[in-house]
Amino acid sequence: MANKICFINQKGGVGKTTTTMQTAAYLTKNGKRVLMVDMDPQGNLTSYVGVSTEDRNTVAELLLGEAGFEETVQSTPYGDIVPSDEVLGFKEMIITGKVGRELLLSKALKAAAEQYDYVLVDCPPAINTFVYNVFLFVDNVVIVSEPGVFSAQGSGKLIETVRETTGAYDRKINVAGVLFTKNNNTKLADTVKASAEALFERHGVKAFRTSIGTFPAPIGESQMACQSLFDYAPKSKVTQQYAAAIEEILEAVKQ
Repeated sequence: MANKICFINQKGGVGKTTTTMQTAAYLTKNGKRVLMVDMDPQGNLTSYVGVSTEDRNTVAELLLGEAGFEETVQSTPYGDIVPSDEVLGFKEMIITGKVGRELLLSKALKAAAEQYDYVLVDCPPAINTFVYNVFLFVDNVVIVSEPGVFSAQGSGKLIETVRETTGAYDRKINVAGVLFTKNNNTKLADTVKASAEALFERHGVKAFRTSIGTFPAPIGESQMACQSLFDYAPKSKVTQQYAAAIEEILEAVKQ
C-alpha cells in the first residue's frame, strides 16, 4: 500500500516544491518506487525535475477524465511524475463545476497509486478545489512553514481545515508535522520558532526537530540544473539538513 504524502502551505515561497523534490530524490536513492503529483498550476515541481508539458497531457487532463494515468505520467531520475502547468489554472472553473469535484484526484489515481511505495503531492499556495482533492487523496500532510508568527498562525488554520475537510468525508488524515524552512538561527528566529511550536502543540501537531536553513545558492542552482540537492550538492549543509528532516518525516508517516 502506497504512503501518500502532501507538502503544503497556503503561503508561497516557503519551500514546498524543494522539499517535495528532495524527498523524492532521497526515496529513489534508497530503492523506493516514487510517484510525484504536481497540483500547482505554476508547475514548479514539473520544471524542477526537468519535464516538459509541451504537447503532453497534464494533471488537468487527468482530473477532467480527458486522459488516463498512463497517458499522463512521465519518468524522471527521481521517480515518475504527473506534471502540471498553467493549463490547470485555466481549467479550474471547469473542474470546480464537476460533480464530486473533491474526489477527482482520488478516483483518477486510485489504482495507479498502488504501483508505488510513495506518492508525493506538491500543493499550490492556496486553499481551493485542487487542495481539497489532495486532502481526500493523501494519508499524510507535511506543513512546510517559515519560522514566523504570521506563517505559523496560517498553518494553525490550515491544520483545522485539513481536519474539517477529511472529517466531512468520514476519513482520518495524519498531520505528520511541521517542517521549518528558511531558519537563519538568530535569537529572534529561535524565539519566534518556539512560539510557533507552542501554537502547533495546541493543535496536537509537532514541529520536526530538524529545520532547513537559508541556503539560496545551492537550492537555486540545483533548480536551474534540474537536479536534486543530493545530486547537485551532496556534501552541502542544506543537503544534510534535508536528509535528516526527510528521515523524521518518514518516521512520522510510519507511526
